[in-house]
Amino acid sequence: MTKSARRFPVHELMLPLILFAVTTLYFADALRSGTLFRYGLPSAGFMPVALSLAMYAALIAVVAGVIRRWKCSVNEVSLPDESGGIPDLQDLETDTTKPNHIATLVVMGVCLLYVLAFRPLGFVFSTFLFSIGLLAAFRFGWTRGRIGIAVNLGLAVGICALVYLFFTGIFGIQLPRWGA
Repeated sequence: MTKSARRFPVHELMLPLILFAVTTLYFADALRSGTLFRYGLPSAGFMPVALSLAMYAALIAVVAGVIRRWKCSVNEVSLPDESGGIPDLQDLETDTTKPNHIATLVVMGVCLLYVLAFRPLGFVFSTFLFSIGLLAAFRFGWTRGRIGIAVNLGLAVGICALVYLFFTGIFGIQLPRWGA
């Protein structure tokens, strides 16, 4: 017998499709706005292009994840066995196909808190908290005990350092400091 064909979850691709369209408009506008480099250094037009390319890479990863989950669920679900039994509907539904709206709400809340805390707490501390909040929202490594916590703290420090060096070193932008 062949495997049962499950319907492709098109509804899971709606948000990535919308984000792809918006990113494409943003990318086209960024390319029209000006030069990417001036005097051999990145100019103001560089960051929107870099962000657009990063968004495209993230969207490809999301779509690949949806396809991978769908293929995995198709391979796991098979037709009834020779005894003539009908598979349970619960066997057809996996936890990975259920939408996770809580993570979306947490990310929106973390972004709001980041915007509100940016000036009073300064760039470094607010960006560190923002990074920790996003890592928590996506449940990245927190269940691995001390090693997971250490990795997350290291990632948050690394993100802060890289972004700080990028803005201050390359663009020469003065970022807010704690209490300033």
